[in-house]
Amino acid sequence: MLVSFIIPLRPETEVQLPAGLHQAAHAWFLDRVRALDHRLEQRLHQAHAEKPFTISNLLTPRPPRQGVIQLQPDDLAGIRITSYDPELSAFLQEIFIPALPSRVFLVQTPFVREDVIVRPEQTPVRAWRDWVGATTYQALWARVQRMEPLPSTLTLDFASPTVFHSQGRLLPLPLPRLIFEGLARRWNQHAPMTMHPELRAFAERAMTVERFQLRTREVQYREKNAAAGRFFGFVGACTLRFLRQERF
Repeated sequence: MLVSFIIPLRPETEVQLPAGLHQAAHAWFLDRVRALDHRLEQRLHQAHAEKPFTISNLLTPRPPRQGVIQLQPDDLAGIRITSYDPELSAFLQEIFIPALPSRVFLVQTPFVREDVIVRPEQTPVRAWRDWVGATTYQALWARVQRMEPLPSTLTLDFASPTVFHSQGRLLPLPLPRLIFEGLARRWNQHAPMTMHPELRAFAERAMTVERFQLRTREVQYREKNAAAGRFFGFVGACTLRFLRQERF
């Protein structure tokens, strides 16, 4: 099972917060998991393991200005959580969501939690409607196998700052080889069926970037017991064209 949901939050008072709250949201999530299932939290917190979940930065009605988020008590913000691990997905649906507290604290700032959004028709924010739902690996696999004819293009929307590790460097570019290398690795790690081993090679030789609307965004972070750091990722839409079509 793959799940994606949004926890809607309203500040109790007018607040000013740093724009980069992704680490605070990540820490809050792991604290909640630890309180409910310590064994699962230890598995998720393994230092060098690839995480089977994502936690968004605080979703806000207005973009930050000069690195600061300003929120009023009637503003609706939110945190999006996704999982592509079957055990974690079941835990989130059956235990985590029902046990959420009525108040959430991020960087010592209290928010009132509203009803968790798990289906598109529940959200009052149009931009969030494509970001919630649940499906299975089997359903995704069957949907692709039924496609006739095969599409000639594929458009991907990178909503969060994205960067790839390639040959020891950080590369903020949506190259087909790097995109599908990461997707296939995660799919093969968690899905009951595996991607074709030649998918990465196919992406490199038979896919090209046709058009894009991208921009870079700076992300600041701080590792535990280390100095602050930063990287630049890209956000926006990118359309890939298949130079030839093969069904994998």
